[in-house]
Amino acid sequence: MTHALIVGGTGMLRHATLHLATQHTTVSVVARTQQRLETLAQEISADNGHLNPVALDYRDTTTLQTQLKHAIQQFGPISLTVCWIHSVAPEAPFVVAETVGNEHSICRYIDVVGSAGADPSQAALERIARIQRIPKIAYQRVILGFVQERGYSRWLTDAEISEGVLHAVEHADQEKCTVGAVHPWSARP
Repeated sequence: MTHALIVGGTGMLRHATLHLATQHTTVSVVARTQQRLETLAQEISADNGHLNPVALDYRDTTTLQTQLKHAIQQFGPISLTVCWIHSVAPEAPFVVAETVGNEHSICRYIDVVGSAGADPSQAALERIARIQRIPKIAYQRVILGFVQERGYSRWLTDAEISEGVLHAVEHADQEKCTVGAVHPWSARP
């Protein structure tokens, strides 16, 4: 039995969630909106895995940790975690990593961050180091950039984001994956 976790899996990562549901026995999905979780669950047939909906606001890190522990007890250790957690919840990525880190097996932790993760003036190294210090976590980072086309820049589409995340899932040897462009920094939309 394999168990994956996707934090933020009903929005921009929806397509990735649907794909991962075909690869894992259970996919626990953390999202704020119960209705979006229900809609996603309907799209995942019983033949293609099981969706464990976890409706909560990840800014409430106590509830987040409690619900993740419950999911692990119910469906077994989490072998893959994809986290798209916004900066409004600065402790949530660490709570997730500490909870899914398992004494018996390694959990791949894919940290999805916005283009600010590539900002040359930002200090992302502290976040990376803090997660990497958690036992039994194999850390990967996906930086979401932008697309330059026909003389202008635009943000990535949901499909492009999911494709980039799935590329990272398939390439565990790549410590960092960038989806789209992050240079020149001044070209951001």
